[in-house]
Amino acid sequence: MSIQPQKKKFGAEFLCRVRHRNILPPVPFGPKLITTPPLTARFIKYESTSLVEKTPYALAVDQDLGMPIDTATIQYLERLETGDEQGVPALSPEDRDLLVDARDETSRAGAGLMGSKRPMVTWLRRSEYISSEASKTVGGKDQSVESRFGTSGRGHKATQYPTVSKQTAGIARTFAQSASIASDLKQLKHPKRPHLQAVSSHAIFPDLSTWSHVYTLGQFSTDPAEDDNPRAASNSDEAYRYERHVLRPMTNPDNKRDNFLNLFLPELDSARRLKRRRIEQEEDDVVAGSSIGDSDKPFWYDAIRDYTYQNLNLPELQNVVMVFRDEGLGEKEEVFYNVAKIGSRHQDRDRDGERKSALTIQFRPRTEEEEEERRTKMREVGVDE
Repeated sequence: MSIQPQKKKFGAEFLCRVRHRNILPPVPFGPKLITTPPLTARFIKYESTSLVEKTPYALAVDQDLGMPIDTATIQYLERLETGDEQGVPALSPEDRDLLVDARDETSRAGAGLMGSKRPMVTWLRRSEYISSEASKTVGGKDQSVESRFGTSGRGHKATQYPTVSKQTAGIARTFAQSASIASDLKQLKHPKRPHLQAVSSHAIFPDLSTWSHVYTLGQFSTDPAEDDNPRAASNSDEAYRYERHVLRPMTNPDNKRDNFLNLFLPELDSARRLKRRRIEQEEDDVVAGSSIGDSDKPFWYDAIRDYTYQNLNLPELQNVVMVFRDEGLGEKEEVFYNVAKIGSRHQDRDRDGERKSALTIQFRPRTEEEEEERRTKMREVGVDE
């Protein structure tokens, strides 16, 4: 009978715990700075060499840094360094044509400037590209007067007048030129409709009575008068209500980002009072904004409908308000103009909550800020009040 040897079990007697730690005691004094003697051997004495003396230094010329040096007066320094007494030789005309930049030609063509044609250098470019480029540049354009009608006005640069007197003289010359054309209207021909003939000519002046006002060109999706009141076209008082309508910006109280326009029309009695006030202004030549008649009483307006709107940036001098009025300046009626610089497009909007249904308007004199703004606008046309 064999007895198997018992395996010895390894227990915890092989685990050794650190019972004693060597903890250094704190320094008995504070840290000190030790002064070391400088090593003079580390420093090297500077000695100039011929290479340093022959190296040219760039001359930085900057007006902003306080160095107003004119390089045109110190060209002799460059000649001393380069030794070229003759300067840069002039470039021959044949070589100058080869240095035409394609980007310059493209920019000149986009600006409508007629420059010299690009030289056709066959040995610098591939032949298949030359044929396609020649086909693009030759022919195809109508050079008649009808096709160029209006393009000269767009490409013509506006004349800049340095003084007011020269500007006045330039405007006077335009009237002299128009008078020579008006003497013989048969010279004027329509560019696309030759059967039309000019009948009369009128002088055009800025409308000083309304120049201080800002006009907005509003475009409605539908005619408010036809949808709301079909009788407005037949009744003069009803039609005048729509002439004196008011578009007031509104904000939805439930959604602060929801902005729209509310159309208000004056009541019939208020419309008659406004019409009578306008007649009295024209007869008595009263300045707009002053008190006249029963202007102290408020005018009542009723809400008609809502519109969503979109502001438009109108190009300069594209939308002009023109009024034919006889001011006694000549034999014919004069034409007075004002420019509409702001545009707005209006679309019908359904009401989705309570809205203000009434509005009161009352005329008041202008404030000092409004008077200063009006005088600033009048200075644009040479009127200094």
